Amino acid sequence: MTMRLDRWYGFVAPSMELTYANIDQRLLEFAGIATIRDSAGRHQDVRIVFPEPAKPADAGALQRAFATPLVQRCTS
Repeated sequence: MTMRLDRWYGFVAPSMELTYANIDQRLLEFAGIATIRDSAGRHQDVRIVFPEPAKPADAGALQRAFATPLVQRCTS
């Protein structure tokens, strides 16, 4: 989706590109001018890609992780 101002002065304002997932309508990517400023105080043109959300581990994977020792031996 592209967003831009719908006014007579909209030609001077930059547009923003938003990409959403069809399945869960999660924001996948944003490209455009951000509110983050550079060292000179200007807004930056950015591209932000949002990673996939974390998936919970199944019970078996959790049990295997709990049973795994953190270290095999201590050294001093």
